[in-house]
Amino acid sequence: MLLVLLWQLLLEYCTIISKLFARLPIMKAYNTKELPPFLQQIGMNASALEAHALFTGLQCNARAPSEGKNTLIPAWCEQLALEIDWRNALDKEAVQVLDQFYQYIGNTLRNTQMTFALPINDNAPVVEQVEDLALWVQGFLYAFSLAGEQSLRQRNQQSREMVADLVQISRAMDYQLDDEQDDQQSLIELTEYVKVVVISLFDERHLYPE
Repeated sequence: MLLVLLWQLLLEYCTIISKLFARLPIMKAYNTKELPPFLQQIGMNASALEAHALFTGLQCNARAPSEGKNTLIPAWCEQLALEIDWRNALDKEAVQVLDQFYQYIGNTLRNTQMTFALPINDNAPVVEQVEDLALWVQGFLYAFSLAGEQSLRQRNQQSREMVADLVQISRAMDYQLDDEQDDQQSLIELTEYVKVVVISLFDERHLYPE
């Protein structure tokens, strides 16, 4: 049940929320409707929502490209093991468009005042929103894990606990929904918690490196 999970996470939410209010002004939302053809062009079997999750996960656990790799190639192409035909103009265009999306996500994580947003349709039925939230978190965790287990062990205790929370949330579609109004409110607050966790993980990696 979403409400039970929400209460389990509420205390942790309160302890980290205060760190996240000193951010810069709001950025205009990115239109993701144009992305699917470009994702398909380079063989990314992902929706715009999943691509957002993957790119966010990579941003939160960024690692340098492998030694000897072409640094002119976006790091996310290497990390997702994409086979790009750089002689193909359509592939190059797709990478360019998606790299702009990747950079946009990084900018929202750095510069917004709690306006980093998950691409979940809040007008959809609650069940569909829960499924999208779980799918987004699954994609985020997959990309976040690509840096390796050692990278997670190097995180502080609070960050490791937050990642464990995300694992629970990734199973949200398995929870039984009871009262739609209560579940809608719980979903809103749970989504906000996910956003806080993501920004905290990003900040730890980029703003407060050990």
